[in-house]
Amino acid sequence: MPRAIAIRASAVIALLGSSAALLLAGLILFSAFFSPPPNAAASPIPFKLVAIATAVFFLALAGWGVATGISIFRRQRWARLSMLVFGGLLALFSAISAIAVALVPLPPTPAGAPDVTTHVRWGIAIFYGMLAAIGVWWLVLFSRKRTCEYFTSGAPEREGARPLSITVIAWFMLITGACTLAWAPFRFPAVALGVMVKGW
Repeated sequence: MPRAIAIRASAVIALLGSSAALLLAGLILFSAFFSPPPNAAASPIPFKLVAIATAVFFLALAGWGVATGISIFRRQRWARLSMLVFGGLLALFSAISAIAVALVPLPPTPAGAPDVTTHVRWGIAIFYGMLAAIGVWWLVLFSRKRTCEYFTSGAPEREGARPLSITVIAWFMLITGACTLAWAPFRFPAVALGVMVKGW
């Protein structure tokens, strides 16, 4: 029973994180269309397209998290593998971010202002450390034998369902391909196989 409570708690955390990603995507789109930067016209970077691509990325993460959280409650087998993948990515990137925040120096505060950079640095590092701990917890929890049995005893897997790895690769290629098409009208240089490509 405690194992089931921990698994359902993980599903709730995944749903809450997906809601936060959805809110962040909405805020990015709102700031892009209703409060553009004052020098947007003079900048060569298309801020709106970058904001739209970022929002689409967060929307994809939110959709992945919502689908995984609901599938955990339904005890579908692919949800356990999805949590393992997400837990590994969360632990890796959060740990790298925590180390980077702890090592990279922040800009100095103006003269006479209180020095809060140290507190801000450690606060951000602790936040990323907590996210990394959640990722490690998911890796441990969803790789246990009893957790596998919990999902095996649930609803049977659909016949002919595609493997999770194929689905993840397909969605990754679709999302990154759509983000790449957003840059097509602009003449930004790109690197392909170590060669700088310019123009059309």
